Amino acid sequence: MDQQSTHYTVLARRFRPQTFEEVIGQEHVAGGLRNAIDTGRVAHAYLFTGARGVGKTSMARILAKTLNCPSSDVGQPCHQCEVCTSIAAGQDVDVLEIDGASNRRIDDIRDLRRNVGIKSMRSQYKIYIIDEVHQLTSEAFNALLKTLEEPPENVKFIFCTTEPTALPDTIVSRCQRFDFGLIGNDQIAARLSSIAVTEGVEVSDQAVELVARRAGGSMRDSQSLFDQLLAFGKERIDVEDVHRLLGTAPDELLLAIIEPLVGGQPDRAIGAFETALATGAQQEELLGQLIECCRDLMVQAAGAEDVPVRSVGLAAAKRLSELAGDWGIETAIAAMQVLAETVSRTRWTRQSRALADLALVRIATLEQLDGVVGLLQQLADGTVAAPVADPKPAAQKKRADEPPVEAAVTSRPAEVVDVQDSDQDMEEGQPVEDPTSASPVESDTDTDTDTDTDTDTDTEKVVEPAVAEDVSVPTTPLETGREERIWGEVTGQISDLLREHVERVDRVAISGPNRLDLVFPAEYDFHKRFCERPEVMKRLEQLLQDVTGGVVQVRLILEETETAEATTEAPATEESTVEADPMVEEAQNVFGATVERVVPVNRPASKS
Repeated sequence: MDQQSTHYTVLARRFRPQTFEEVIGQEHVAGGLRNAIDTGRVAHAYLFTGARGVGKTSMARILAKTLNCPSSDVGQPCHQCEVCTSIAAGQDVDVLEIDGASNRRIDDIRDLRRNVGIKSMRSQYKIYIIDEVHQLTSEAFNALLKTLEEPPENVKFIFCTTEPTALPDTIVSRCQRFDFGLIGNDQIAARLSSIAVTEGVEVSDQAVELVARRAGGSMRDSQSLFDQLLAFGKERIDVEDVHRLLGTAPDELLLAIIEPLVGGQPDRAIGAFETALATGAQQEELLGQLIECCRDLMVQAAGAEDVPVRSVGLAAAKRLSELAGDWGIETAIAAMQVLAETVSRTRWTRQSRALADLALVRIATLEQLDGVVGLLQQLADGTVAAPVADPKPAAQKKRADEPPVEAAVTSRPAEVVDVQDSDQDMEEGQPVEDPTSASPVESDTDTDTDTDTDTDTDTEKVVEPAVAEDVSVPTTPLETGREERIWGEVTGQISDLLREHVERVDRVAISGPNRLDLVFPAEYDFHKRFCERPEVMKRLEQLLQDVTGGVVQVRLILEETETAEATTEAPATEESTVEADPMVEEAQNVFGATVERVVPVNRPASKS
């Protein structure tokens, strides 16, 4: 803190990088820019992309200082002259920093174009740094194109953005692009430890490691969190202080929740979850920690041992790897999906704790999915025989014990019953006995007992379809005169929103083999268009197939409103066309019928 002023400057600003080497984790960008300066190949426009807090704006300022510093040496500014100090403070007249979010209109870009032609005041270059450039409107981008393509010789543009995909390709193609990567946790931790030494505060290594993990690769985020920790005013900061600040659970409590989940103990998992909340952890943060743990379990179960564990510290990472071997990759994926769904749902309900407990119970009761997947793979490969169902129907096994089933069996044709009974008795080595009375079929059955095995096999093939036919659902064939009954059965099986639309059907008609027409009145065009959706048509055809026992094609027709004259007029060509139809000709030949009148299915028949 400045001794001459009570104003406090945050760590992110006081420890901002001032040289290319101080920009941690972006060595590839710093090296490219230094080489461009040394070789005199500095482009007129640069595009810096990457996540927040990784050094994009800092790198832009360092580049501006290096280009305009009168005392720069081997690509390094002096940091002492007025130009360097004013650029570092963001107050230089020749280096203009523009916020793209608040200066996004076309009028702002027009002002920029008018000022581009004005020569720099005291430096070699006039540099425009536009932060969050993706916030500009499309009209503003279009106004900038010509200036960006052919700027004056002393003008440089540096664009910074976190969303490069939001920029027009015409802008990106006119810039040299540098992508800034996320900063490693070890690099962030080392930087924070250095800041702690400079500030004269003792911070434990576990606390620094936790802050680095929490930052997610952003140096600025880590410094903001560290600034909050230092504001506690304590002589020593431990990992408990970090958890209290972030609302997270320590690694021990986190493992206390994960272990019973892996072991299939939902009661212990819920108890450990309650304990973590009681110690100060926030539910949303705790669920996020569990998702990160499931991610680490999935990665470790997949065999990616070189990928660092992000959810817990180094001391607990070994135990997490052991749990990954016990759980398996498929179960870890399923648990991660359950938790992600729970987090999404808890944002819109007041019963968030109930949903969290539900998620824990669901995860703890998950089957060993890896074993299931392995078994399915073996079945697909043919290495394990699939379980063979008993060829004898269940009704046949129970016929001696259950009177209703016996009555149903005896109600079938005597030939089928006796043959089936004889086959069963022969397999059991018992004599054949007729439960009712002797019949001619019985003697035939006795004769069949002396036949060979091939005859028995053929008999079984005859019997099985008969049994299956008894238990099948009765169907109504699609025939003329039954269309209303069929359509009533279909609508009776619909209970959701679709029912409101299909009830608008005025009448149904069979217009051809396996084709049913649904006629909507003219004022119900909306309901007809709703039913024309592919998924609705498929559902209606499936329901018709279940009712009729065959494939039925559905056609939707909107009834046209016509005048009485148009209705009564029946062109002669229409009758001749119908009479030429093969189906009509066959009907005339079979029944000796004649065509009296033609009624199209999309309008009502005339009263005659």
